[in-house]
Amino acid sequence: IAGILHTCDHLTHLDMGENGIGPVGAESLAAVLARCTSLCHLGLAENGIGDDGMGTLAGALPDCLALDFLDLAGNDIGDLGMSELAGVLGECSALTHLDLHANEIGADGAQSLARVLGACTVLGHLDLGGNELQGEGLEQLARGLQRCPALLHLHLSSNAAALQGVTRLADLMASYPALQRLELHSNEIGDAGATRVALALPACSKLIRLGLGANRIGEVGAGRLA
Repeated sequence: IAGILHTCDHLTHLDMGENGIGPVGAESLAAVLARCTSLCHLGLAENGIGDDGMGTLAGALPDCLALDFLDLAGNDIGDLGMSELAGVLGECSALTHLDLHANEIGADGAQSLARVLGACTVLGHLDLGGNELQGEGLEQLARGLQRCPALLHLHLSSNAAALQGVTRLADLMASYPALQRLELHSNEIGDAGATRVALALPACSKLIRLGLGANRIGEVGAGRLA
């Protein structure tokens, strides 16, 4: 496929999700992306790209000047791969949707991403659910997100964020003026975490969906949210 992409001058949408291109396939794809200047949508979920493949692919992304949708979910990307991607995100000026769900990104990767979020001025959808951010990583990310004025949807489910991470996020939620959807499923935030979220909600005037399932929230936390 990579061998013929250079002939597709008007290609705007490429979805190769749930294949098995791996690092080698990612390298082949990266070699021709520079010629896909009209590409808006790139879907590569569930391909086993890994950190090595991400390093190669990341270098080609700035050449896709129109890219606004990037799906890299389920690709075994860890902190190293996240660092490689973060290094070029500032050059992807049209990017509005970034999906990194179900990877292996931890606190170091979250810090790398947080550092460049200020350059992602039109990013509206960020999915980091099912990673390994934990409390420290979510703290780092929460600070960086203050510089994303267009953020509408934030998905952070299943990250073992616990009270530490959700407390920092809740403290800064008022800094996300456009936020409409926040997913925090399966983070074990408990009653204390639910209370912190509840206290932040009055400042989130545009929020229309809040996901707090599977968080060990009891009567006390439910009462605070009510």
